[in-house]
Amino acid sequence: MRAALSFVGSSLSSALDRPTWREKIQFGVAAALIIIGAIGLGMTGKVGNEEQAYSFLMYGCIITCGYLFGWGVGGRWPWITMIVAVVARIALLPFESAEDTSRRIWEAEVLSSDINPLLVAPNDESVAFLRDENWERIAEKDRVSRQNPGSFLLYRGFRSIGLGPLGIKFTALLIDLLLCLLLATTFGKNRVTLYAWNPLAIYYSAGAGQFVIFSLLSIAGAIALWVKWVEKKGGLHLLSARDIGGGVGQIVGVSAFLAGMAAVLDLIWSPFLIWMVWLVIRRAGARAGLTVLLSGIAPFIATRIWAALALDLTLLDSMGLDFFVDPSGMSLFAQSGAFWYEWVVERSEVIFTIIGIVILFWIFTNDTIERFGILVICLFLLLAPLVQPWHVLMLAPFAGETGRNVFRVATLCSLMYFWSYRDLFVSDEWVLESWQLVSIWLPIAACSIWYGLTHSSKEDGFYVR
Repeated sequence: MRAALSFVGSSLSSALDRPTWREKIQFGVAAALIIIGAIGLGMTGKVGNEEQAYSFLMYGCIITCGYLFGWGVGGRWPWITMIVAVVARIALLPFESAEDTSRRIWEAEVLSSDINPLLVAPNDESVAFLRDENWERIAEKDRVSRQNPGSFLLYRGFRSIGLGPLGIKFTALLIDLLLCLLLATTFGKNRVTLYAWNPLAIYYSAGAGQFVIFSLLSIAGAIALWVKWVEKKGGLHLLSARDIGGGVGQIVGVSAFLAGMAAVLDLIWSPFLIWMVWLVIRRAGARAGLTVLLSGIAPFIATRIWAALALDLTLLDSMGLDFFVDPSGMSLFAQSGAFWYEWVVERSEVIFTIIGIVILFWIFTNDTIERFGILVICLFLLLAPLVQPWHVLMLAPFAGETGRNVFRVATLCSLMYFWSYRDLFVSDEWVLESWQLVSIWLPIAACSIWYGLTHSSKEDGFYVR
């Protein structure tokens, strides 16, 4: 009798859970828009003239519409969603890689010739023998490199195995697909379109081959381990200084190591390692915290020792804390007028100190990695002097429970940045108009403040008592 009732109950549940025709049509339209937009961008190839700029904007709008249509229905068919993500990224491979990618490849070639790219600019005659098609694509040839040691090592490794821009883009595509799977398993199948169909993720991975994709996988792996074994299963409550070498301790150590690897590639991830160490110290004691710290800081120390020997850098120089702006970026500092910029640059050390104090305060007052991550990345987006749309992807590893709406709003707002392509070939300079700045930053600031004020309890995010 019980078996019969159980069978009837499961059958009713299955029947009620079947997708409706509206959901099927919505999913089909969204998938078609994503693929059509990606194929169109791939056929556009690059943005080299006004006609290509309008094609880029048109197909970008089509992908964005597909992303919007896909909200809420991608979880019904997670594997089909992933197949669409794969097809869209492959379709974008013919698109011209980012200028930043060409510069990093060329600087790796310079470094392999025993010349320090931190001291020699691309227009220097001493590196004239290295000029190639990657050198031709470099925009600011009178500027020395701003790469950190981890980036140098990564692209030097790419060069050693013969990868050019297309090979690096294909590598970024594979890593991004792994990231899609990782985020889907961390957040659940209902969130699969959140990153897999994200227009910025599709374009900056397979289209531009942007550097951020490589550090995202490492930090996302660290967060996935932390969420599953610490926040959901209460791993820190089982951890003590005596059993730090046990199963839970090893998982926490691996999570810290992955966070350290992400910090090697981009220093913005270093506060997350400090946050992990502090939480371990609070729950398991100083000895356990020191062990976790050593696990996380090991790759950072190794790359800094290499930088000191190969690049003749001090520890402070290798941090990459120079205060500079990118005139082609969407930072408020780069677009808000000379007076404001000069005022900030004159007080750059004070600004960095204030940001550090705020982050330190959040380290001591946040128990969930999702809330801490959303706050830190939003602070970076709002105050950093160098911000590009791809920086918004740094919100992705934290966009699980309560942070997904912040990620969605930031993604849609940052897409307004690309509207400047419309006037680029008329004025011959990249300028964000006032209405673009307002449409980008006002919603992001409002959403960040809303999140900080309304999601402040331990029950928010992945945390489980």
